[in-house]
Amino acid sequence: MNALLDALDKRTPRERWIMLIVLASAAVYVWDMFMLQPAMNNQKRLSRALQQLNDQSQVLQAQINQAEMNAAHFKDHPKFLQIKDLESQARVLGQNIEAQKLSLISPQNMSQVLNKLLKDSKSMQLVSMQNLPAEEIKLGESGSNAYRH
Repeated sequence: MNALLDALDKRTPRERWIMLIVLASAAVYVWDMFMLQPAMNNQKRLSRALQQLNDQSQVLQAQINQAEMNAAHFKDHPKFLQIKDLESQARVLGQNIEAQKLSLISPQNMSQVLNKLLKDSKSMQLVSMQNLPAEEIKLGESGSNAYRH
């Protein structure tokens, strides 16, 4: 290292400046080749990918706008209005069924209810009784059922 410093000290100031400029240029060139150029190439690649995504987004947005325009025309169609009316009626009927299900008696509790009814009412008397299995009644798609006794 001392030999290198001695050789540098023997140079004239003009030669030292030239050596400094050459070393700085070499450092800038190496930095450009290994750091800046790959980063710029990556940025160009990402920019192209972003542009493709923007183009796809514009195409999809145009399709969405077209579908919304088609749907707007469809909403005024008599069949669409009839479907909406029927859906509303079905919703009201479903609410009515759910409200009426609250007053139904389950098969397991039917004998207790009859027994309590006979005990509480002095004017009623049991003449005959036949125990039949409960018959399940499906109540639409709600998954809940009622029973016929």
